[in-house]
Amino acid sequence: MRLLVSLFLIGISFHTYAQRTSHTMSFAGQQRTYATYVPNVYQQDSTSVPLLVNLHGISDNALNFTGLGYDDIADTANFIILAPQALDFDILGIYTIERIWNSGVGAEIVPIGQVAYPNSTIDDVGFISSLIDSMISQYRINTDEIYVTGFSMGAFMTTRLVCELGDRFAAAAPIAGTIGESVSCENTSASSVPMMYIHGTADITVPYDETFNQGGDLWRIAGAYAEEFSDYWADKAACGNVDHIEDILTNANPLNNVNVTAKRYFSEDGLVFEHFRVDSVDHVWSNSFQDEINYEKTIWRFFRSGSKNYTVGCGETTSIDEEASEGNNNQEDYDRSDPLSKRIKLKTNPRKDEVTISVQGSEIQTIRVIDILGSTKEVIDLRSDPQESVTINVSDYPSTQYLINVVATEGEETVFYNKLH
Repeated sequence: MRLLVSLFLIGISFHTYAQRTSHTMSFAGQQRTYATYVPNVYQQDSTSVPLLVNLHGISDNALNFTGLGYDDIADTANFIILAPQALDFDILGIYTIERIWNSGVGAEIVPIGQVAYPNSTIDDVGFISSLIDSMISQYRINTDEIYVTGFSMGAFMTTRLVCELGDRFAAAAPIAGTIGESVSCENTSASSVPMMYIHGTADITVPYDETFNQGGDLWRIAGAYAEEFSDYWADKAACGNVDHIEDILTNANPLNNVNVTAKRYFSEDGLVFEHFRVDSVDHVWSNSFQDEINYEKTIWRFFRSGSKNYTVGCGETTSIDEEASEGNNNQEDYDRSDPLSKRIKLKTNPRKDEVTISVQGSEIQTIRVIDILGSTKEVIDLRSDPQESVTINVSDYPSTQYLINVVATEGEETVFYNKLH
C-alpha cells in the first residue's frame, strides 16, 4: 500500500498569494472547489478575454495554481485564470491521498499485474467542462481562446481533457506529465488542438524514458514515458504522417547542465508538435532555472502566438501551394462580424521557408514585418493591386518572433509569427 501511495504523490507546493478568490459549486451531488484570478485590467475595457485553465498536481490546491507567475502575466496580457481543485481519494479507510484527479493514470502492481486508478468514479472531465460554462456565463470569455495546462498529475488531466473535450480548447500545454493508460484518445478533435510539452530528463516521478523505473520490479506508473508520449502525440497531430523532426538547442548552461532543446515535429504541411526537453531537471517548476527556461512565459507565448503556427487536424486539407494559387481563403466559412485579427491566417511551409498570409473576406494592401527589436524586416506594398494572399520567403529570417502588420481593405491588424528554424 505504501508503494501505491508513493506513486500518487505527484505534486508540488507553491506559496499562495493575495487577491486570489476561492469558490465552491455543486456538481454531481458533491461540493467542488475552484479558484479564479481576475486581473484589474479586465475591468478597464469591454473586450472579451482568454481563459487559462490551470490544473494542479497531487495534494496541491486551486489557490496556488492561480499564481505560478501566470498572474503577473495576466495583469498585463488581460486573461482570467481558472484553477479547478481535485477531490481526495480514500484508500480502504487507511490512507487519504489529498486532491488527486481522475486523470487516467494509475499504478500497476507488477507481480500481480493489477492496475489501480484513483478517483476513477469521479467525473472530473464533466466538472471542469461545467466550470468553463460557468466562467463563460459570468465573464467576457473569448471562447476561441480557452487554453489548458497543468503540472504533474495536472498534466495527465490536461491530456485527458484534450482527448475528451478537444473542441473546447484552443491549445494545451502539459508539463511533467503525459497520458494515462486508461485514456482513450480516438476523438478526432484532439488531433486539432495545438500542443506544446515540457519535461525534465532527470524526472524520477514521471520518468523521461524507460531507462528509469521508480518502482523497480514491484510497481510502475500506468502511463506513458515522456519520450514515448512525445512521439505518440506528434504522430497523432500529424495524422500518422510525421515528415521530419528537428532538434534545436535553445539554451545551454555548463554551470548547471540545464540545457534546453526544442524537439519540433513536422508533417509535410508544417509544424504539428513541439517538445521542450530540459536536461538535468527533476519533477519541479522552473523557479530555480528561469534563466534557461521560464515555464509560464514559454507556455503563454505558445498559447498566444506559437500555437497559431501549427498545422494540425486530420480532416480534408488543402496544401499551402494550392491555397495560394487558388485564392480560396474567401471561400472558407467564417463569421463576417469576427474582428480582423481572427480572420488573418498564417500558413507556414518549413520545407520552402515560406509563410503565406491571407485575410478571410478581405484583400491585403500592405504587409510590414517587424522583428523583436522593433526594426522593419520587410515591407510589401500591394495598394495598387491588393491580393487575397501573400507568400513571403523567410529563409534569411533569424529564428525568433516577429510581428506582421497587415493592412487590408477592411482595416489593419498586427499578428505574431514565430520563425522556428
